[in-house]
Amino acid sequence: MNDILARRARRATVGIALSAALVAGIAPVTAIAAETSAPTGAVALQTEDAAAAKEKAYAAMQEALKNLEAAKDAASPEKIAEIDTKIAIFQENYDTNLAQAAIYKESLPTMQANVDAAQAECDKAHNRTRALEAELNKMVDFQSQRNSL
Repeated sequence: MNDILARRARRATVGIALSAALVAGIAPVTAIAAETSAPTGAVALQTEDAAAAKEKAYAAMQEALKNLEAAKDAASPEKIAEIDTKIAIFQENYDTNLAQAAIYKESLPTMQANVDAAQAECDKAHNRTRALEAELNKMVDFQSQRNSL
């Protein structure tokens, strides 16, 4: 029974040492090694160090909360109203631009159809030009052959 209690006590002190090590920035492996090899007096010292580190962390957290509250109180209602107004203006502009984009997006298929039709007309004209050029070349060749006879 005493072995079970001793193991439970050791686990508890190792847990405290780990917490203290994490708060103090000590590597957990080092804390465990120190805890398992330390005499009973060292365990009490580490527990006190852990408590001191915990109190320091708590004090730092309280200071940060005070600073946050002070910053919140320092923001004047006028400044907050100005920021809210700017946010509303930006939101309105965003909504307007989004609506315009939707309108332009609706007309894209029609524009694409117009581009495709124009490309087809251009291809047809290009093919007709090549045919006329080929016919012209035939006439020039025929004329040059006739002149050479």
